[in-house]
Amino acid sequence: MVKFSIAIPAYKGVFFNECLNSLLQQTYSDFEIIIVDDASPDNLFQIVENNQAIRIQYYKNETNIGAENVVDNWNRCLQYAKGEYFLLMGDDDKVSPLYLEQFAKYIEKYPQVNVFHCRTAIIDQQSNIIDLSEGWPEWESMLDNIYHRMKDRRIQFISDFVYRTSFLKNMNGFVKFPLAWNSDDVTAFEAATNNGIVHINEILFYYRTNPYNISTTGNWMLKAEAMLQKEKWIENRISKIDKANKQECIICQLIQQNLPSQMHSKLLQELSNGVKGHKIHNLFFILKKYKKYRLTFIESIHLLLICIFK
Repeated sequence: MVKFSIAIPAYKGVFFNECLNSLLQQTYSDFEIIIVDDASPDNLFQIVENNQAIRIQYYKNETNIGAENVVDNWNRCLQYAKGEYFLLMGDDDKVSPLYLEQFAKYIEKYPQVNVFHCRTAIIDQQSNIIDLSEGWPEWESMLDNIYHRMKDRRIQFISDFVYRTSFLKNMNGFVKFPLAWNSDDVTAFEAATNNGIVHINEILFYYRTNPYNISTTGNWMLKAEAMLQKEKWIENRISKIDKANKQECIICQLIQQNLPSQMHSKLLQELSNGVKGHKIHNLFFILKKYKKYRLTFIESIHLLLICIFK
């Protein structure tokens, strides 16, 4: 068994070669690369052929799974994995040459933990660093991670996580939400439930922000639905926490107090995106579901004004 399986659910070709090269330059050698081409219009296979690396496995979907069901492609990647630990790479992102070497060190230090994380630099299309994620404690509980993420104190992406492969497979893969929106968060929460999450404060991952990312596209309705599903998941998980531990009880109470308002604020932002530019048909759709979205009269009027004037 190899130590790491690195999977790329690939579609975009524009930065794919740069992504692949960063993986092939690892100082740690015990890994495989799994590429699942989601019926891309770009010639990804030619890029793979040009690299001529024996450690690369290439698969191509007959039809495009698409962004709405992107988690299905994540889990297809997972099915091919033979490594003890698993990570997903965005096809436009990069990693440090020390990425796997550093994760291997922390895995040895924390053998019971199922999920590991590293610090991230945000890069532009020219690979210039334009931002940086914050430092975390070396170890924190699932509850701490939920609370700080909910309060926007944690910037994280799917590719700065490394998971124990057997754990992911036993839970039937990554948690599926529309567009994979919040799927990375909730999958990490699940993996951290019993043994917490370990963080490496060295910058090992480079997340590229560009116009092609799901996070910068529309799909407001699917994102809103994913937010509601995430809120429900957290509520359900919190309800199962043993309240005998005083500190965990305090964190649970704070999550319960803050979760509705925090999630509702983010939900309203996506609903606002849906009605901008005189999209009256979206406004009617939202108002018909005002109970589901927990809209007040004032919030409904606010959405109407956004629809008219923005």
